[in-house]
Amino acid sequence: MKFSYVFDRKKKCTKPSIKGVVELRVYETNKQPLIISVKHTIKPVEWNEQTQRVNNKNSEADEINFYLDKYLQDLKNLRIERKFKNLPFTFDDIKNYFKKKTEKTSSFIEFVKQELAIDQELDKKTKTQHENTLHKLTEFHKRDVLFTDLNVEFLDKFLNHYRAKGYKTNYVNNFHKNIKNTLI
Repeated sequence: MKFSYVFDRKKKCTKPSIKGVVELRVYETNKQPLIISVKHTIKPVEWNEQTQRVNNKNSEADEINFYLDKYLQDLKNLRIERKFKNLPFTFDDIKNYFKKKTEKTSSFIEFVKQELAIDQELDKKTKTQHENTLHKLTEFHKRDVLFTDLNVEFLDKFLNHYRAKGYKTNYVNNFHKNIKNTLI
């Protein structure tokens, strides 16, 4: 099984300002390729066909490329895991992987919002701080943040993004503290 990324497969980007979809294409011998959207849209000038990555003309290139690499690594790990269990690795496994990434029950943002609404002991100021952290997470990620997204690399990129924007160290450290407190 081989993996590659393809941009604007349906050739809908007839103008430079129109965004197209980045998709994962999975090839298996003697089968039609499986094509799955990875839910990222970019302009044609922002895609490098040779490297199959978003180039620096897109302000979110690092984040998008991080996820493109993560998806491939996760799928390779899943294939190895299935192999160790003597189970086949199929297109259905790949579909399930992407289905699980978009299920609402795995939304970190929704989980925290629900917890804040339920928790009667938290001070109003503390709740506001947590809500601000959620807002900054969503602003950074540009889509829902899932529990599977939360790892050391993601958090480092998130915190460094706001440090680079000139936010004070204590303010950025509060983001980290609020996320950590939610997970513990």
